[in-house]
Amino acid sequence: MASLITLIQMISNYNEVLRNVRDPVVDTWFLMESPGPMLCIVGAYLIFVLKAGPKMMEKRPAFQLNTVMILYNAIQVLFSTIWLTGFILNIGIKYLFPAYGYDTQDYILPPKNVRIAMLQFAWWYFFAKITELLDTVFFVLRKKQSQITFLHVYHHTLKVISSWCYLKFLPGKQGVII
Repeated sequence: MASLITLIQMISNYNEVLRNVRDPVVDTWFLMESPGPMLCIVGAYLIFVLKAGPKMMEKRPAFQLNTVMILYNAIQVLFSTIWLTGFILNIGIKYLFPAYGYDTQDYILPPKNVRIAMLQFAWWYFFAKITELLDTVFFVLRKKQSQITFLHVYHHTLKVISSWCYLKFLPGKQGVII
């Protein structure tokens, strides 16, 4: 009976947090309304990387993904460069270094448009963490199991979950670089 009461309290607390502690601005954005889609992506990643992928590749030759990986890495570098440049030009100079744009009052309470821009940069960071899950998928398809360490999988999993949680519940300038 005590465990049932505990379970009911956990569900109630979960719903309370999702309803009242969230940032409503990000609710309408892709993958942000509830943790379900993000957790499904992470779950599928873990299942594929730890069980299904290695089993699928057991009796198959390794895939030659040189062209795909070169393209993937080029896109990741391009995205990161654009993201960082945009962040520095649009937010970094104006917000993080108030002497170059905003006065002290704006630094403490940023204008709404700066806050929205920061949330958008944080969302793109979160989305990049999801695309980076492909790193491990490529390891599996190339039969490079020795490169799939606990730390590697833990890092990729935790970055997706933590960046989603931060954007959803604690958005701010630190969330852009979490």
